[in-house]
Amino acid sequence: MKKSVCVLLFLHVTLFSIAQFQSGRLQASGLTCAMCAKSIYNNLITLDCIDSVDTDLNASAFLLKFKPGKVVNPDIIRKKVEDAGFSVALLDLNYLFSTTTIAPDAHLALEGQLFHFMVLSKVTIDGVHTIRCIDKKFMTDKAFKKLAFQTSLPCYTTGMTDSCCVAKGFALGNRIFHVQLIKKQ
Repeated sequence: MKKSVCVLLFLHVTLFSIAQFQSGRLQASGLTCAMCAKSIYNNLITLDCIDSVDTDLNASAFLLKFKPGKVVNPDIIRKKVEDAGFSVALLDLNYLFSTTTIAPDAHLALEGQLFHFMVLSKVTIDGVHTIRCIDKKFMTDKAFKKLAFQTSLPCYTTGMTDSCCVAKGFALGNRIFHVQLIKKQ
């Protein structure tokens, strides 16, 4: 009996420690004081996926730690920042990959959400890597316009799956997050 409980506990811990978002860094636009940061903090900490939030006032940034086994949705995080009266200037998410090959314009489902990797060359990754959300509401307007000018993919400007995604086997009109692979943690 004790062996069965130990095996089940081991499997539960193993399943929740593989392939998941672990932490993130969010930079907010428009912060001017500690009270502004407190407003965002209070909104973020209410999310079910958030374990802790640390504030870096000098960088207008928030360091997020996610709860194991909880789904992390970038749109919900962004919405909490907007509800506090601010916008997201940058969102980096640290994801634990289990030996994954990412080709240019790869589409991957992570935690039940679709991510379009905008990488220049094929790469195989393993371990914790940072992905940066590069959709319109996850960066400054200037940075988005610069990236939008560099791609002709219709899904990038709308944030919804389009003909380019359908050709890869995904349904039309679903939310898709566009990301860049930044670095290994």
